[in-house]
Amino acid sequence: MGGSKARPKIAFIFVDKFIFIEMDNYENAMKHIETQEASDISYVKIGDNNRKLIVCFASNQHHGFAPKSSVMKLKYERNDFDVLYLRNAVKWYLGGLKGIGKNINCTIAFLKREFAKYDTILCTGSSAGGYASILFASVCNADMCIAYIPQTDLEYAIANCLPTKTEFESDELKCGIDEPTLASLGESKIISFESFNKYKNLRNVINSITKYYIHCEDTFNGNHGKHHCENLSDFENVFIKGVAITDFLNQ
Repeated sequence: MGGSKARPKIAFIFVDKFIFIEMDNYENAMKHIETQEASDISYVKIGDNNRKLIVCFASNQHHGFAPKSSVMKLKYERNDFDVLYLRNAVKWYLGGLKGIGKNINCTIAFLKREFAKYDTILCTGSSAGGYASILFASVCNADMCIAYIPQTDLEYAIANCLPTKTEFESDELKCGIDEPTLASLGESKIISFESFNKYKNLRNVINSITKYYIHCEDTFNGNHGKHHCENLSDFENVFIKGVAITDFLNQ
């Protein structure tokens, strides 16, 4: 009909139980991400036909997917990578993820299936998202990890975090507890003790394949301070410096 606008090109593709969406522009991609954020799904993927994949893990305090606008703008400027977002507020990705599976082993299997489609993979995130990017880059053998102010030693983080709501405290995870464990928080409410004990210190998972770039605050902050970089600094493939996502893409 005259005067009608063409509908944006949106292609849905189904592979087994995994659904991703092909978008032809930044605006449609952002709308789709925000729609998924309004649900309880733990992931959203944009694109499935490039040879590079960027996996972005949101932090404990971010209940949506992150970073959205900067990465999506870069994607549609370059058009040479796909993006997989994950979120798991206040749980460090150590339990089940909605739409993926009931425990961390399901998340690892999910990511390994996705990684197998690509030539090169980057895992990235900030704070608890930085922790997750190091963890899953390690156990799934990603090519690169860029982690900003991550926790790499969860017992240290819990024992030394500030007991103020503005810094870290939430209704689900309260800092300033007496013991540096999750025992007083309740297993069913947070994560499984088995996963926590297995992955509480990322020294135990660093591999020899991935290149890790880690940036920490030069403070004694329990969540983001220099202890978390020093904890991994003796590995020859761990570099204590910040780099940009474009450094990965331009390789």
